[in-house]
Amino acid sequence: TANCEHFLQLQEKSLNLVKTNVEKTLQELYDKQIDLKSVSYSHFEDIVAELLINSGFEISQTPKTRDGGRDIIARAECGIGNYVTIAVEVKHKEKVGIPDIRNALEANRHYPQIMVVTSGTFSSEVIEEKKSQEKYLRLVL
Repeated sequence: TANCEHFLQLQEKSLNLVKTNVEKTLQELYDKQIDLKSVSYSHFEDIVAELLINSGFEISQTPKTRDGGRDIIARAECGIGNYVTIAVEVKHKEKVGIPDIRNALEANRHYPQIMVVTSGTFSSEVIEEKKSQEKYLRLVL
């Protein structure tokens, strides 16, 4: 229960932080057709957090440095009273390669699932890695 209380406190802080800038940024991205590559890393991470919230996740953003290989912890109900917690790694770079994915998977091995989000693209090797039986359900791109 102490972990739940800590998670809820972090979530409340994150929600307040995210809602201040992201709604405006999302609207600007849409209205002005701004390329995600022109948005700062911090802003991009906030956009991802807001999209997760809008998809029904409870989120907690990790510190900007020494985040342990994850930028966001997302929690969602997956059945009555059953919750799943996943790690979300945000990559604000042109191309995400196999080393990025393998590092993220290793750093988050104790999470049942990891989502990697990028403002760029995933290499063909990453797409193939995702198709492997052992990573098909665990890795979300």
